[in-house]
Amino acid sequence: MTSLPKNSATLTSLVSVKIDLLFESQLLAGGSAFFYEHNGQNYLVTNWHNVTGRDPLTKKAKHSCAAIPDKIRIAIPGVYEGGMLKFIDVELGLYRDEDRKIPIWWEHPVHFEKVDLAVIPIGNALQKGLLRAIKMVTANGHNVSNSEVQFRAGQDVFIIGFPRLMDGEGLAIWKRGSIATEPTIELGGLPKLYIDTATREGMSGSPVFASGLISTRTSGQQISGLAIRNRFLGIYSGRVGDDTFLAQLGVVWKESAIVETILGKMVGNSSF
Repeated sequence: MTSLPKNSATLTSLVSVKIDLLFESQLLAGGSAFFYEHNGQNYLVTNWHNVTGRDPLTKKAKHSCAAIPDKIRIAIPGVYEGGMLKFIDVELGLYRDEDRKIPIWWEHPVHFEKVDLAVIPIGNALQKGLLRAIKMVTANGHNVSNSEVQFRAGQDVFIIGFPRLMDGEGLAIWKRGSIATEPTIELGGLPKLYIDTATREGMSGSPVFASGLISTRTSGQQISGLAIRNRFLGIYSGRVGDDTFLAQLGVVWKESAIVETILGKMVGNSSF
């Protein structure tokens, strides 16, 4: 078991959850995901290529045997007495029907799989059960994401996930990078930006946070000093191109793409 983090910086380590992609009971691949809150409802957010097992550009199966996942297993931190964490495995079927024709995830309502993003609504019954058993920390929660942090090119970011499925006693690994393109620009007409970082497989689906200085204030609203805080930027979905070291640029889909997907409620297409 692991001690429960106390402050906002270490609490952010709980945002990212490790996921396994399964076909029936066979492990196909692993990755990262996180919870996101919108209008009082929690959602599990990860990449389209994770839930479909396919490359979003070529549509080819990513597994060497062309296997496609039909379940997702999530390692969620559970709260135990004494402030200790023990990770609970929760399995969700990726399809609502036995024929695997109706996915449970939503994709972007305008750009579809071109935005490498999948949002899974957590049903009320499951959500209530999870909230009783776990420490659910959402990426946009006020205790980890500070809206006063402004985004800018060159700014430090942290990709919080599971490179090659490594972890720190169950908690996610922090990888540092920087914003490589102007955050207000939409590259190729899509809600994405580039970050400069060296990442590895397993980090797809990780939440990305920008780090910056903000003014701290007293109750009288007088500035009393400066503090480093983080703000949720978006979801990481992999490197640009196939070369691991050539450009060392990664793709981040902006938070706005997540909100658009939630509002659009566009059910994805079966990968089978």
